[in-house]
This record gives sequence, structure tokens and C-alpha cells, in this order.
Amino acid sequence: MTAFRTATTPTPIVAGAETPVLAAGLAFGYNTLMTTSRSFTQFQSDALARGFDEVIEKRWDPGLELGPHRHDFAVEAIVTDGEMWLTVDDATRHLRAGDAFTLERDVAHGERYGDAGATVWIAAMSSHDTWLA
Repeated sequence: MTAFRTATTPTPIVAGAETPVLAAGLAFGYNTLMTTSRSFTQFQSDALARGFDEVIEKRWDPGLELGPHRHDFAVEAIVTDGEMWLTVDDATRHLRAGDAFTLERDVAHGERYGDAGATVWIAAMSSHDTWLA
């Protein structure tokens, strides 16, 4: 189980079925397993041990906007540098270095990256059932 704290809720919430879903399969928060004090190698090792299929560090260009799209995999990610805006349904969240989010498979979402771009550590899992186990 992963602990999350949403931006508006100071007390931890246990992830799983109780993950703070703010809009159609999207959860935001601070994840104690993905703090920026950890190295990418540690993040990668932990994600792979938890059943994620692929773990990458992705650098997004300044000002890049990605319109609504879907992925055939679930995502657990942390912004490690810069800033981004993530939109699902009518909910948009401004994420900065240290902010984490999860996104379930097949959830339509849009992304916008700040003036300096952003670096995001991304763990992807194609098997949603395993991810929630």
C-alpha cells in the first residue's frame, strides 16, 4: 500500500481502493515512496518490484501541450523538476517538483508543461489488476 496526502488534505490516505480519486481514475498527492530525495535507480527498483512493467525518466519540452489522450497502461509518476498541469474531466492540477500522481489505464487526460519544461519519473503498468493488488 502507498500513502498519499492530497494538496488539500494534510492527513495520509492509504492507496488502493481508497486512493483519493479526484476525477475519473486520477489521484494526486505526495507519495512517501516517490520523494525526490530518492534516486531514479531506487524509484525504478521499487516500481519494478511492485509489478510495474516499465520505468523511465522523461524530460518534457518547455511549453509543450498534449491534448486529450489515453494510455493502455496505468501510471504512477513524480515530477522531479519543473512544473506541469494535468487535466482529467474538469479537474486540472498544477504539479511541481515533489508532487506525485497516479493515472489509471484508459483515462482521457491532457498535459501542459511549464516555461522550463518538466522532468517526470514514470512507472507504467499494463496489467491494471496487478497494480491494484
